[in-house]
Amino acid sequence: MSAPDEQPVAIDQREKTRSAVPFLAAFGLALLVLVAVVLLETLRPAERNVTDSDKMATAVHDYTQAWNAADPAKLAAAVCPGFDPARSPLAAAAGKKADLVRLTDPSIDGDRGKVTVTDSVDGKESTATWALTRSGGVWRVCD
Repeated sequence: MSAPDEQPVAIDQREKTRSAVPFLAAFGLALLVLVAVVLLETLRPAERNVTDSDKMATAVHDYTQAWNAADPAKLAAAVCPGFDPARSPLAAAAGKKADLVRLTDPSIDGDRGKVTVTDSVDGKESTATWALTRSGGVWRVCD
């Protein structure tokens, strides 16, 4: 027990005032990240991250899809002006479905480019170098 001359120890059991500072700091950080994302998207949109090689691959895919669909409008949009269908990279597959197997070795010289394309027609693979031209920022298949 305690001695009669000892004073009892006072314990403060009142809750301390809580601070909003951690919540405000987290909100400020989240706001800063949001502003950074918006600024980066505005100053450097994702479209700029697509390389010319990617755009050439898209042109080859678009041409092949138009070929398979036998869609004259899509074919016209996928090729250069003055394109000769008889000299098409897929001319040997006339009337048949062509599947792209792989695209390799893209090379670009100004507004002209070449890519090695391996396609499959009736299960038989063939490899050829396709010529492409960029006009108006869009790559198109040429002969």
